[in-house]
Amino acid sequence: MATVAKRENKNERIKRELDPLDSLENLLRYAKDGFAAIPEDDLDVRLRWYGLYTQRPKEEGYFMLRVKVPNGTLTSDQLERLGRI
Repeated sequence: MATVAKRENKNERIKRELDPLDSLENLLRYAKDGFAAIPEDDLDVRLRWYGLYTQRPKEEGYFMLRVKVPNGTLTSDQLERLGRI
């Protein structure tokens, strides 16, 4: 019986190349080295594993950080801490 080769999309290839748990070190390095040091694959896929999304226009180097808030409830201290990020 012949097997059909499954075509791998870009995101699947990127996940296979580097485990999400192993990419935190790169994220910390990019924070020091600046926006220009971030490869396209990391910018478009890997940073999203940590809730970081580029804002438009992407070239300006601004990010949005997605944060989970259980039950939609924060204390004033927690909200203040988020504001410092």
